[in-house]
Amino acid sequence: MVDLVRFGLPDDYYGDQSERLQAVTLAEVRAASARHVDPDALSIVVVGDRAAIEASLRELGPPVVALDYDGQPVT
Repeated sequence: MVDLVRFGLPDDYYGDQSERLQAVTLAEVRAASARHVDPDALSIVVVGDRAAIEASLRELGPPVVALDYDGQPVT
């Protein structure tokens, strides 16, 4: 309810959401992503067993930065 009020959404917003999402075309998604997403500025977050996945991630090429649960770099 808070989001309905905060964003001025109609009362049936969530009831109709699935239908609205299904109506979006691939071309519309691509156009929106071209306007709003800069691939060169993206970061990918991977969570898992560092020992098991880090080598494979490093083979992909981009820099890999390991962080602990507080967001501090891990060496």
